[in-house]
Amino acid sequence: MSIYKPVITPESRLTSLGFELPDAPDAVSNYAPLVQSGSIVYTSGQLPWIDGELKYGGQLGQGGERSDEDGYQACRLSALNAVAQLKKHLGELSRVKQIVRVEGVLNVKCDSRWTGQPKALDGASDLINAVFGEQGRHSRMVNSNSAMPLDCTSLIYIYAEVE
Repeated sequence: MSIYKPVITPESRLTSLGFELPDAPDAVSNYAPLVQSGSIVYTSGQLPWIDGELKYGGQLGQGGERSDEDGYQACRLSALNAVAQLKKHLGELSRVKQIVRVEGVLNVKCDSRWTGQPKALDGASDLINAVFGEQGRHSRMVNSNSAMPLDCTSLIYIYAEVE
């Protein structure tokens, strides 16, 4: 009988969820992709990139070319890129003590009747909660814009307390 108990890390959770952590994307302009001040790490807005290509561009909502499911997937992919920034900076994701806040900005074309923003941002929250467990529980905020950098569908920002 083995007394070995496997260590469950955020990286192992990512793998068990079927995700491969991408390389952290470079900044697209004159800013840092991530900054640490004291024990808090702030990512810059992360887009839904895969291998340097924008996977989700265009608008959500009534009259937009993207579906609500696309919004969820775009936010999830943007969050995965934000987690990649944390990994690059920290070396090990287990150094995250708490994901403090997740902020999302969505590219939306609609009138005030479309209210799908919270469900789209769930793509980011669901991923972060699954990867970080209790340390992933976070506050959050979502905004809608009618124009976004590079016509991306989503931008995700993560604030994390780290060791």
